[in-house]
Amino acid sequence: MVEVCRDQGRIQAGDKEAPIDEWELELKEGPEEEFDTLRRELEKGLGLKGWEKSKFARAMELLA
Repeated sequence: MVEVCRDQGRIQAGDKEAPIDEWELELKEGPEEEFDTLRRELEKGLGLKGWEKSKFARAMELLA
């Protein structure tokens, strides 16, 4: 079972901000290997790519 949700909005840190418009996949139940296969198929088939950094890490970069 995979939960899919969309985050839209912005990250604010101090007086800086960055937009957010992303889809999140979260494995709720089942084999991680099948989840990884699904993720790769979505990346290839829909041209999606994963974020290397969390929203928290991106906010911390805004503060730097």
